Amino acid sequence: MSKSQIRIEQAVGNPDRIVGTILRTLPEYFGFESAIVDYCENARDEKYTTFVALSENADAMGFAMMVLNSDTTAELWVMGVLPAFHSRGIGARLVEAVETEARKRACKYLLVKTIGPSQNDPNFLKTFKFYLKQGFELLMECDFLWAGSSCALLLKKL
Repeated sequence: MSKSQIRIEQAVGNPDRIVGTILRTLPEYFGFESAIVDYCENARDEKYTTFVALSENADAMGFAMMVLNSDTTAELWVMGVLPAFHSRGIGARLVEAVETEARKRACKYLLVKTIGPSQNDPNFLKTFKFYLKQGFELLMECDFLWAGSSCALLLKKL
């Protein structure tokens, strides 16, 4: 599937279903049902904006959700791509959609959080490197946001 066959659109209707379906295919990243339920609830909340990557058949392959943290900063709240479509540029296209929306809303920065590199989790090391490749920079790694895990806060100037 070429990049031109992938459409990125703002999700309408029931974005929570897309979010839940995709996150449940990623247990190595989202292994807690309670967290998935929380993300689905976020998707129904109007303060969150959800983008979906669609195939030429209109099947959802991935999604990204953003929220405004302040007048100047948007956060890439959660993102997931079906495993069969990893490493095909879909995540990068979803990040671009979030960046475009954040700029439309006059944001100067985009924030994302992930498990910190000090955890040495091979899956989250891939995630961390992905965000660096997208132009994010490590702002800090801390152990006070998530119980039992270090959190890397990455920032990108828009």
